[in-house]
Amino acid sequence: MSKRLSNDFQFIDVGRTDPNKKSVETRKTEYVEIYESFTADRAAEQSHRCLECGNPYCEWKCPVHNFIPNWLKLISEGNIFEAA
Repeated sequence: MSKRLSNDFQFIDVGRTDPNKKSVETRKTEYVEIYESFTADRAAEQSHRCLECGNPYCEWKCPVHNFIPNWLKLISEGNIFEAA
């Protein structure tokens, strides 16, 4: 598992990436999510982008208002199932 960065600019140091898209051939026959899943390492790397701000806007944007920073912390620690 990747280590959590310990600087205030981790959201800059770790670039934002999206999961890979499934092939067009697959997407034409399956009516499900078009993106592949992140690997555990890649999910942990992306979770380092969390700013851990005091008033997280990501919670407001979540349709069910889940506290996203807690999930990102669990993912960065490698606790994928606890975050799910």
